[in-house]
Amino acid sequence: MKEEKFSPIRILFLIAGIVLCIGQCIYLCLRRSFEIKDMIIFVIIALMLTLAIFLTVITQRRSEEGFYNGTNYRNLLLVLLVGWILIDLSQYIPVMFFPVALLVAFLACELDGMLSMSMSMGMILLLCITDAVPHTVIFAYVFECIFAGLLCDYMKKTQFRHKVWPALMIFMAEFTIKVTFYYYTYQELAVDHLIFAGVAGALAAIFVMTLFPFLSDILSREKEAFYDTLLDEEHPLLLELKEYSIIDYAHALRVGELARDCALEVGADANLAAAGGIYYRIGKIYGDPETENAIIVAHRYNFPKELISILYEYEGTNRKPTSLESAIVLMADHVVKKIEVIKNQSDSMDSNWNQNMLIYQTLNELSNTGIFDDSGLGMNKFLKIRERLVQEEKR
Repeated sequence: MKEEKFSPIRILFLIAGIVLCIGQCIYLCLRRSFEIKDMIIFVIIALMLTLAIFLTVITQRRSEEGFYNGTNYRNLLLVLLVGWILIDLSQYIPVMFFPVALLVAFLACELDGMLSMSMSMGMILLLCITDAVPHTVIFAYVFECIFAGLLCDYMKKTQFRHKVWPALMIFMAEFTIKVTFYYYTYQELAVDHLIFAGVAGALAAIFVMTLFPFLSDILSREKEAFYDTLLDEEHPLLLELKEYSIIDYAHALRVGELARDCALEVGADANLAAAGGIYYRIGKIYGDPETENAIIVAHRYNFPKELISILYEYEGTNRKPTSLESAIVLMADHVVKKIEVIKNQSDSMDSNWNQNMLIYQTLNELSNTGIFDDSGLGMNKFLKIRERLVQEEKR
């Protein structure tokens, strides 16, 4: 685990987030004229919840589970602010018809599904307790938090995030839960209640279809910008590699280029594969133990977890490749390395047929060792990558 540098800006954002949550809790209590002793209790509860959420975010950041970026805590503060504004607006909304899924979706733009679900539940429970709502309303809100949190997390990780049907699921869940629990609580159901439930569900569904993909993609764009920096030939590490050995530098660029092309061929992360190829042998600069030294340097430059994993899986010595991108980098590196060796030894590579056969033989032998068993590289993708490497090395 890397030691993250102290940042006064991040500390200020964290403190601002804590102050925001405590202030909102005090406001909810004042809105209902709570006594000081009761207010203190709720403030303590809000403080504990906020600290637990922030500590989890910090832990994820330091353990690489959250992608490193400088605006993480700023974004967190912004979504918390929007979330508390929604809570404050609840006083103008009939009880039971607060758009809970909308609140969860806002928080999920920055937090993962579990954290957005947990924070939403805490905020909702504080609202319900201070407003003294029936316990059945609390149950309804909790169910909505769970459903929306799971679905938002799912949408972040799959290709269906821009589709209509997850939004329809959000709408149906909001509408059905609100209508069912309202009738169970008050033993009545009018057209107005159906309209309120439909509006709450529609708001959440529209947000999930439109703004949620856009806002959640902000972090992805920051990630792409970070990879652009890593792939820049003027990056300090690449300049250091170039100074160390122009041959290794050329090898790294070639492997990165091939890895990117192969990743695009099979739908893998092209930026990750390219960066993995370029920095695959960066440990050579620092000597033995090469892999361990590469990891240390990668942490120093805040490489993302998935890229560090590729460096750790160098040549499959410490661990077999555990991702498709890591397998691609290994294949590209073996091909480039083998062709470089043969070209330096003889003129036998003058024939394209000889070169093609060498690539086939190299990759088939590598695959037969079982080194790709844990990478998710199926036979169909293996053949596509192999053919792409053959075509690219003809250039």
